[in-house]
Parts: sequence; structure tokens; C-alpha cells
Amino acid sequence: MFQISARQLARGTGRIGLLGLRRGLSSGPEAAASKGSGAPEAKTRWRTPTTWLSLAATSGVASCLLYYYSVQYEERKEAVSGKRSYGAASIGGPFTLVDTSGKTVTDKDYLGKFMLIYFGFTFCPDICPDELEKITDALNLLSEPDQERIVPIMISVDPYRDNPERVKEYLKDFHPRFEG
Repeated sequence: MFQISARQLARGTGRIGLLGLRRGLSSGPEAAASKGSGAPEAKTRWRTPTTWLSLAATSGVASCLLYYYSVQYEERKEAVSGKRSYGAASIGGPFTLVDTSGKTVTDKDYLGKFMLIYFGFTFCPDICPDELEKITDALNLLSEPDQERIVPIMISVDPYRDNPERVKEYLKDFHPRFEG
């Protein structure tokens, strides 16, 4: 801030500080001269607590905090959207399975047909029977030629408890075209 001596204020000269106010409490050279100490106004250098080192340290800390919060913001945004991906899914391609009669089937056995695949297990108490029933209802809505083009397949995700005989017995409650 600028400071105006009483003499400059009386004459109307000098610089007026921010908003026309002057610093009342000051220990600078102008204050000493205006107190009437009789010492001539000497040009002294003002010491401020702001140095280049403190500016560099403050900007370094501010930069680190800004980087930290931007990384946290991106992680939270990904967590909320649920779109984090760790590679491409391997969809399609050749496969080899064992059906309910114990025969090995591959993707070549289903060429020219649409496969309606459901992944589940026979010990599933709620969701699996409901979803297999929905597939059965959807197949019953189709005409007979359209049903011939679609192969409903249930693939067990619990191969230790779901042997082919158990899956065959489980699928009897649903559409007769279900394969397992």
C-alpha cells in the first residue's frame, strides 16, 4: 500500500493507496519522518515475508495438491460410472463342451443356428429358474420354424456339482429344446 505524509495530504499531492486509504500504523521510513524525528527520509528497502523461495515452495505444494485431487476426482468418476476396463473380452471363437448325454460338442455343431446361451447352475434357488422360464416363454411365442433355428443352451458355471445327469434332470422342467 502507498502512504501519504501529512504534508503531501495537505498539499493534495502524492499517491493515494487502494480505495483512497492510507496505512495508519507503519514502521517504514515515511512514518519515521512524519513523526517529526528530524531525521531525513532515507531510502530503505522494505523486507517482506514473501521471498522467491516461499513462492516456489507454495506453488510446488499447490501443484502437488492439484495433481492429487485431479487423480482422486478421476478415480471417483470411474468408480461411479463403472466403466473401468481391464482388457477386451474374448467373445465368440471356438469352444468345446460336454452335453447332458456325455457327448462332446463344439462350436461347429451349431453352425447355421442361433445359440441362446444361459450361464447358471442347478443349485441356484431363485434367479436361474426364473430366467430359464423366461427363455421358455420367449421360445413358446415363436413359430415352429423359428424355434428350429434357435438352440437354447444352459452352460453350468459349477462343474464340480453339476454333472451331465443333474443338468439333464434340471432342464426337464423347462423348454424341451434346452440343451445343457
